[in-house]
Amino acid sequence: LVGDPKSSKILNELRTKLYDKMIESEDLGLIPEPVLEEMGKDHRNKYFVLMDPENRGLVEELIEIIEAGEGGESDKLLQGLNSDQPSIRYWSATWLGVSGDRERSGSLLPLLNDPSSGVSVAAALALGRLGERDLATSHLVKKISDENLVVGMYAIRAIELLNLSNAPNLPEVIQAKENPYDFTRRIAARITGK
Repeated sequence: LVGDPKSSKILNELRTKLYDKMIESEDLGLIPEPVLEEMGKDHRNKYFVLMDPENRGLVEELIEIIEAGEGGESDKLLQGLNSDQPSIRYWSATWLGVSGDRERSGSLLPLLNDPSSGVSVAAALALGRLGERDLATSHLVKKISDENLVVGMYAIRAIELLNLSNAPNLPEVIQAKENPYDFTRRIAARITGK
């Protein structure tokens, strides 16, 4: 029913109710897990992230950038790459990768050195989706062993999503079968077939 134009009014009403509830409850769900882990360290606990005055309004900003991605608003996504908020940079990079617009690849390159490892993984995956698979792979394999275990899991999952033919033979992927994080080990086992 979501794709049915007759349902668009109901869909918009339900989406508005959901967004209103997320804003009211200060829902952390739109902050990507690896970024939330990083932010949690800076705020003593991830549940205190939205209590920080610099993060007031973050849920609304995240909703806006996700809607921009869904609407194909490339200019807004490009602006989001320069946000002070890592979760905005993350979603902007993710949506640019989903867009398939290879002309945007150059805009993503600086994010490979982002202070947030979660953002750099999102940028690498986006670049891989836009055809820069070798560059993406060389970056992602380094992130598998990131001190933030969730970043490592996202990195190996990105490798899996890119469906790289050489992934089962990458030393970092093979080594990830011994990773301290169970989810990373599971993904490594899926990729290697063992």
